[in-house]
Amino acid sequence: MLLRLLLLGHLCDAIVALTAVPNAHLLTSFLNGSWRTERPPLSLTPAEVARAAPLLIGSGAAALGWRRIKDTPALKGCAEAQELCQSGQILALEEARLDGALEFVATRLNEVGIVPLIAKGWAVAHFYSSRYLRAYGDFDLCAPAGRYELARATLLRLTPTRSPGSDMDDIFVDCGPDLGVCTIDLHKNFDATAYMPSVETLHARSTSAKAGSADIRLLAFEDHLRFVIMHLLKHGAWRPSGLCDVAAMVEAVPPDFDWDLCLGDDKVAAGWIGATIMLAHRLLGCRLDTTPPAVRADPPAWFERAVLREWEAPYAGRFRSITASALAKNPGELLHIFHWLRVRWPTPVAALIEARSPVNTPLRLPDQVASLARTVARGSAKYLSSTLQSLR
Repeated sequence: MLLRLLLLGHLCDAIVALTAVPNAHLLTSFLNGSWRTERPPLSLTPAEVARAAPLLIGSGAAALGWRRIKDTPALKGCAEAQELCQSGQILALEEARLDGALEFVATRLNEVGIVPLIAKGWAVAHFYSSRYLRAYGDFDLCAPAGRYELARATLLRLTPTRSPGSDMDDIFVDCGPDLGVCTIDLHKNFDATAYMPSVETLHARSTSAKAGSADIRLLAFEDHLRFVIMHLLKHGAWRPSGLCDVAAMVEAVPPDFDWDLCLGDDKVAAGWIGATIMLAHRLLGCRLDTTPPAVRADPPAWFERAVLREWEAPYAGRFRSITASALAKNPGELLHIFHWLRVRWPTPVAALIEARSPVNTPLRLPDQVASLARTVARGSAKYLSSTLQSLR
């Protein structure tokens, strides 16, 4: 039965890979150069704006979308354009609150002798022409080596509903009545599966910065670009704004940027980085003026097609399904089983990264099957462990 479901899932992937991706191509038109001060002209109809608006809002790119049409009278007047405008205004207002929240969190960590390292969201927003254009919902912080537990305990004390012994990944910090609650994703390292150097190396290469009056540290540009690309690929590149991050950073690369440091010694990972940069060029018009020819690796056709397929419905909600524990209690619900497997069926890009396969790998099915098998095994082990603990 499981094999049949897996084959059915692969058949669906093969069919949709050959179909048109109108929504994805619409998003590429909207987001082309959207991070810059000067953007290329946009030739769309009000009907296309109406179709693209929910995709932009749902994927966190509303502000980028509104900025592309706000100076075009024929486009900005439709109802969907106004929804983009309202979402963009909310993001602009959130910018000040999130800046204050980060200062609050960093100050509390500074008080116990910790200067956190920050990446993605808030840090990447500085590469956009206006920071509010880059939406983010949490702060990705990394504690110095040996200080993770202290950092975690410090933040958990600021969370009334969470005990210091909690094993939840995200930490919700109460920053006071004016700033509200912010979400912290605290890391011991910036993900070993993302092919990143050790936390000691990352901190040693990082640079000092400020969040208001608090001290923080930023990843070295080379490490940060690598991390942003690896994180995007690990999650299947389903969010279009993630590729905008790559494009904005690549265009900001300084003359003394160390490409060898960014690419690293792993030729497979270097191939992924080069292919992603070229994908940003092909889909979003990323300028490659400062990118050496040796780095520009044209991605295979399936790679681009897989990303565009993800952009047809760039919503985080489509990755949610019934929990494994609920599924185990109702094993006869075949529709639930199929949906659970279908949601967890890895995208070709995500499976490629997990398997550490070269970007020009022609066969993705073995990697996808192996990835799903590992997911099922991990879920089964976690369920059995929790069941045994409840019986004690």
